[in-house]
Amino acid sequence: MNENDRDPIFYYKKGSLMRSSLEEAKSKRAGIFKNSVAARANIMVFISVIVICVMFGVTTRIMARQNIKLGENTMVLNIVNEEGILFLDIVKKAPKSGEVYMGIVNISVFPAIEQSTETPKAFSHRITFNPAATERYRVSLPFDGNDFYVTLNAGEEQKTIRVNVKE
Repeated sequence: MNENDRDPIFYYKKGSLMRSSLEEAKSKRAGIFKNSVAARANIMVFISVIVICVMFGVTTRIMARQNIKLGENTMVLNIVNEEGILFLDIVKKAPKSGEVYMGIVNISVFPAIEQSTETPKAFSHRITFNPAATERYRVSLPFDGNDFYVTLNAGEEQKTIRVNVKE
């Protein structure tokens, strides 16, 4: 046998070999984010999830703007235009706990007039909340326009919300 035909002999320390194999394993292990965007298809899925989350958040925020709590009741306010007549639509939902406000609610509606010296016209109406779980009230408004302030007064609690007309 020739000296050139022999396999080479390697000399190493056992600790250095283990350390190098551990370092290789750490470098190969990718994080969640790297795995999420490793391939083009994964990037598209990742972006889609982010866009859906943002849209859900924006929609929730817009819808919550029309909801108010008055006397532990949750109310959804809308102003709708039906054949040229504006209606204030109020849907009251009582909480499941049973602690609700029952009684007279005074409603005032003002057109939102930007930077005007004239006193805005006001419309007032009174409704009565009953112990029902859900109630709906529709009030005809004597105004034209697209933007209004609605003030609800129940006992000592008062809430004001800006509502735009929905077609």
